[in-house]
Amino acid sequence: MSFDAALIRVRTSDGRFWQSCDIIESAFPQVLENLPKNISIIESSEEAFIDAVSLAGKKHKKLVVFFNSHITDIPKVLTEAKASIDISQLHFIIQVYGDMTVEVKRWIDLDKILKGLKVKIVCSSRPHLEQTKKLVKNPKNLELLPYPLAESFLGSIPQNNTQDNLIQMIYAGRICLGKNVIPLMLDFLKASTVNKNIKLSICGRFTNEGHHFHGVKSKENSIQKSFYEIIESSNGKIRYLGDLSQKQLISEYDKSDYFISMSTYHDEDFGVAVTQALARGCKTILSDWGGYKDHLCIEYINLEYSENQIPVYKRKNLLKILKTLRQRPEDKAQTQMRIFKKYSPKSVAEKFNQIITNKFSHYEGQSNLFFQYAQMFEKEHGSPYRNINNAINIQKLYYELYQDFGAPRLING
Repeated sequence: MSFDAALIRVRTSDGRFWQSCDIIESAFPQVLENLPKNISIIESSEEAFIDAVSLAGKKHKKLVVFFNSHITDIPKVLTEAKASIDISQLHFIIQVYGDMTVEVKRWIDLDKILKGLKVKIVCSSRPHLEQTKKLVKNPKNLELLPYPLAESFLGSIPQNNTQDNLIQMIYAGRICLGKNVIPLMLDFLKASTVNKNIKLSICGRFTNEGHHFHGVKSKENSIQKSFYEIIESSNGKIRYLGDLSQKQLISEYDKSDYFISMSTYHDEDFGVAVTQALARGCKTILSDWGGYKDHLCIEYINLEYSENQIPVYKRKNLLKILKTLRQRPEDKAQTQMRIFKKYSPKSVAEKFNQIITNKFSHYEGQSNLFFQYAQMFEKEHGSPYRNINNAINIQKLYYELYQDFGAPRLING
């Protein structure tokens, strides 16, 4: 008997605030187009979910619900659906953006609602997957599916005919405390006094995300003040290009040799900008953190703890790399081909098809570690590591959750 299924993709389009989530979600239709024809695609909003399931159930034997949006209120959708339809007959695929420690209330609610149901929880990178294994009781509920690249990033790369020895570097992403952009700029300036051939372009928008899990807040205005002071003192070595469109980013990546990011943001699960830059042939210099650890990289910069016991990159290591960087990469097309095989819509569709068609396991709930963390999260009002300097138990909790992301071994305890 041939496989017959409907994939009901539930989207929530209003109130988005993470640009990277929008980029990922907007690339998924290209993935769905590459699924086998025996899987029918049904697009649904939260409000139309019950009708979509009822209609699909009349035509298809297997119904797979794909929660693809970052802000969909999944507990609300399922609670309302239970009053009208039998959700025990459905199969659920839930995309986790960032990491599960961010959506604490959602997963406390889902712990009750999903128990006994057929569920797959999708993680975007190996470190993301390994962390999430600690937060659920049944690791068989977890699947690895990288975020897809939009096809526009996989077009041919123009030939760079520049003859000089200038090495163009680029950072693209949020400009905030958690992304370590200001230290990166300062280290770049210091290195550029030795290595005269390097230049840096920065693209992105200013945001006020600090290391709020550690109770370290950031004021957007203070970041901007420091940022523009460094730009002004750089004598053209560092340029700010603004918050660019995807089309403009492609053009800047095509002009660049290296993508650089020293982010140690707590939910750096993948690195959308990294894959985009790699897809345009850029080499990468990255912090050895989170989902970055899954990417092709010529140099990973090791981490250490700051005085607040927040992971930060080792600045002396980055300085050494930047000071000695002399050679421009020449194999952009080869780099793009390797990325195409891993992140193109067609490649991601092949993996997604396996997730849809293979056996679903019953969800058994969140782990004891998750609830230990959730208790700390609630007690400290969203800053569970606020007192990490003074409590060994908090240090151990942090390390257990983030060692797969690359957190250094404990300073104490």
